[in-house]
Amino acid sequence: MENKTLYENRKEKITKELKILNERLKETIDIMNYLKKKDNLLDNKRIFITKEIFEVITYLVSEIEEVPHLIKNQEITLKDNDKKYQYKMVYLTPSNRTVEALREIFNKFNNQADIKEIENNIGKNYIQLALFEKNDFDYTIDFAKDKIIPARSEFGVLTQVSKIVDLKYSYIMDYLNKVIDYRIIKEENNQDNDISKEELYNLADEFISKYKDNKNKDNEKILKIIKKN
Repeated sequence: MENKTLYENRKEKITKELKILNERLKETIDIMNYLKKKDNLLDNKRIFITKEIFEVITYLVSEIEEVPHLIKNQEITLKDNDKKYQYKMVYLTPSNRTVEALREIFNKFNNQADIKEIENNIGKNYIQLALFEKNDFDYTIDFAKDKIIPARSEFGVLTQVSKIVDLKYSYIMDYLNKVIDYRIIKEENNQDNDISKEELYNLADEFISKYKDNKNKDNEKILKIIKKN
C-alpha cells in the first residue's frame, strides 16, 4: 500500500478537525437555544397584570408607610424634540393628599415639560409608578431598572416597561423581585408558575413584616449610638 501524500494526510486531519468543530458547534447551538428559552421564561416572570399588581402595591405602600394610599392616573403632555405627546401617568398618593398631588402634577407637567423629566420624576405628594402612551391598552407591566419605555411582547400584548425612580420607595422593587423569585422557584419545583392575587398578598404580608422588623432593629441601633454619644 502506498504511503499517503502530505496533502492527503493534511486533508484527513483537517476533515477530522472540521467534524469535531461541527459537532461542538451543534452542541453550542443547542445550549444557546436552551438558554434563550430559559431567558425568555425568566423575562416572562417579570410581567404582571397591571390592575392586579397596582392594587397589591397600593396595599404594600399603605402598610409600610402606615398611611392609606390611593392609585390614580392623570393625562399629561410631554415634549420630545419639540413634538408634543399625550401620556397617562399612573401614581400613588396618600388619601389625604390627592388634591395636592394633582396640583403638583399639573404644575410640573404642563405643555412645556420635556419627556426626559419623567426619568427623575420624584413627587412630594405622589409616587410615580408608570407612564403609558395615552391610547395604549395597559394590560401588563414590567418594572425595569433602566429607562421608562413602552414595549410590545412577542405575543402582541402590550407590556408597559416602567420603574420606580424615587429611591425612598425602592422597597416596591424589592417586593417585586421577591415575587419574581417565588415564580421561578414554583417553576423549578414543577408547580403551576402562575401566581394568584392571594399569593401576591401573602408575599406582601411576609415582606411587610420582615421590612418593619428590620426597620425597628435599625432604629434601635441608632438610638444606642445616640445614647453613647
